[in-house]
Amino acid sequence: MAKHGWKHYIIEGIFYTFYGIVKYLPSPIGDLFRFMILRLFGAKIRSIYVREGVTFCFPYRVKIGKRTSLNEWVFIDGYGGVEIGNYCRIAHRCSIISEEHGIEDLSKPIYVQPKKPVKL
Repeated sequence: MAKHGWKHYIIEGIFYTFYGIVKYLPSPIGDLFRFMILRLFGAKIRSIYVREGVTFCFPYRVKIGKRTSLNEWVFIDGYGGVEIGNYCRIAHRCSIISEEHGIEDLSKPIYVQPKKPVKL
């Protein structure tokens, strides 16, 4: 399990503060603001279609291709890495969880197993 220092927690706190301000702004202007905040905090995102209520954890480990849309209330946990290709449509209320993927040693709990990215 990865250990995070104070720098990580400060950066995460700043991200959630700014993203929280724009998370529920209506589209289309809200899409642009969400896109800008995500890019600012390291998400490799090439599409501005991020609808209201979309939640990100570890945005700097998320890659989203061009012309892909994340519809209302999508949850993306980028801890283990998430890669979404071009021209994808992620339906509202979908969850993409990369934190607990991979079981290589059955004697160890899943949270200490190697993380594997989710690719769509």
